[in-house]
Amino acid sequence: MSGGNAYKRKSHRRIEVITSVAAVVVLYVILESFGVTCPIKYITGISCAGCGMSRAWIALMHFNIHEAFMYHPLFATGCCYSYASEI
Repeated sequence: MSGGNAYKRKSHRRIEVITSVAAVVVLYVILESFGVTCPIKYITGISCAGCGMSRAWIALMHFNIHEAFMYHPLFATGCCYSYASEI
């Protein structure tokens, strides 16, 4: 019987994760329809770490290392982590 309970818990956990992800997506779509792409920047006026990191990676893909560093100085840690995880 404990196997059945474990299956139910896994099933409930999966439903919770799917529901949470769906809620975040719906919230993002609603905010974006009002012109808010980053709630942190909208509330504080300061770009969040995610905003700068995304721009830094895009600049790096264009081989503009200086611009990438100016968007987010810690983008290099992500590069090092990505490289180290492959080894």
